[in-house]
Amino acid sequence: MWIIYLIHNPVGHKEKEASPGNKSNLEVDMDTDLISLWKAMELQVDAGRARSIGVSNFNANQVKRIVQAARIIPANNQVELHLYYQQKELAAFCKALDVTICAYAPLGSPAFPDFYINVYKGDPKK
Repeated sequence: MWIIYLIHNPVGHKEKEASPGNKSNLEVDMDTDLISLWKAMELQVDAGRARSIGVSNFNANQVKRIVQAARIIPANNQVELHLYYQQKELAAFCKALDVTICAYAPLGSPAFPDFYINVYKGDPKK
């Protein structure tokens, strides 16, 4: 059995007071301490709860911060990656650090058709 435990986002979420018309009572917490969080992830490996640990949705700077402080290097960075969003620089950066990349939405993001229509007004030749 192979188990990898990922930090899903490089930011946290905190509850906020609900207001009328507000669909979510969560807001982004930009004060999330990624280094402390990573150290807690390393403890999961030490305790045998995970065989490997990694990150998801991290950019190169965020991966670099983790690697510089890590005892255990992230095994993986799961990011949106497909023909229309190749992230070549991030992939090369992670490869140089021996951090594998796992693509989510490899056939394209579900939001891409709306993006395409809004940006190119439906004309694929633009």
